[in-house]
Amino acid sequence: MATIVGSFFFPPFGIILVPFLAILVTEFILHKYYMKATKIGFATIIGFLGGSLAKILIQLLMIVWFILAVIF
Repeated sequence: MATIVGSFFFPPFGIILVPFLAILVTEFILHKYYMKATKIGFATIIGFLGGSLAKILIQLLMIVWFILAVIF
């Protein structure tokens, strides 16, 4: 949800910044530990970027595979 909201308010930085802030505030409210909330926020960013990178690599692989199948 925060990614969608961030994409409208602060494009393109909001896609990364707003989910980080949402997780940071939520974890701080629930657990009251600033360092733990920060670590969880950064882990969220790393997970999001890792998933995005995997999607890009898989899409490129599928495009190359399709082009090779059409040519040969």
